Amino acid sequence: MSDEKKNLFDKIKEINAAEREAEAERERIEAEERAAREKEAREAYQERLRRERIELMKAKQSGVDEEEEEAPKEKEPERKLTFKEKIVNFIYFYKWHVIVTAGVMALVSFLIYDYVTTPKGDSSMMFTIYDCKIENYAGEVEELFNSYTPDVNGDGTNYFEIVWMGIPFELDGINYEQAQSGSVQMMARFDSPESMLIIADSQVAENYGLEGSLVDLREKYPQYENIDACGFYLKGTNFCKLVGMDDSEIPDDAFIGLRKVKKGQHYTAEMEENYKVSEEILDKLIKDCMGEE
Repeated sequence: MSDEKKNLFDKIKEINAAEREAEAERERIEAEERAAREKEAREAYQERLRRERIELMKAKQSGVDEEEEEAPKEKEPERKLTFKEKIVNFIYFYKWHVIVTAGVMALVSFLIYDYVTTPKGDSSMMFTIYDCKIENYAGEVEELFNSYTPDVNGDGTNYFEIVWMGIPFELDGINYEQAQSGSVQMMARFDSPESMLIIADSQVAENYGLEGSLVDLREKYPQYENIDACGFYLKGTNFCKLVGMDDSEIPDDAFIGLRKVKKGQHYTAEMEENYKVSEEILDKLIKDCMGEE
């Protein structure tokens, strides 16, 4: 090997050695820097833990101090309230209870008073013609029947109660609830001992099958042509004159009927008594309507 080639080879070796040393140095420096950073991080972490421990101890110490400061003191004796103060406190804490209770008591008192003071009818009658002008003469009709009614309950008055229950049959939506209510009310009345008389028309009689539930008055009044199996027809009689209305204001098929007393589930002695009173009232009405003395 020539000296020239040897020198070149040695130079390459020297360069490689220098590069390895430089690389080793860089790695050493990086290792030292990494170690320094890790040490710094550990020290920071330890310092943070130390501070947190200190803060925790301070917080605990502060809590103990506060608990010691807030230690229960001797309870001062309660001042006795006067009667007026007790009333004021009671109203303040229970005012809504007082208001609601007072309202309920007032309502109950009113209902009791209304029940006690409302006159009880000596007799009664159902009125079931829908959209009839007789209702415009309600006061006159009641006054007429009052004149026929004896003082059955002995309260010193003659009071005849008319139960107005118009029942529409053209159920257009507006009248449906009224029809339902009127129907239920009438069926309930037919099961009760009250309202043995009824003013109705042919439509009501047909829809509710009244013919079998009413007395056939032809047996008692064979002399009158305006009577059939349902009752006494009011059109063309003195009825309108007696109540101050025009004869054209009453339907042709309006009649007054008397309920039968049926021995059965709903029979009571009261029903029998009401029947007799109603029969006498009807007899007086028919005689006046037909112009008899």
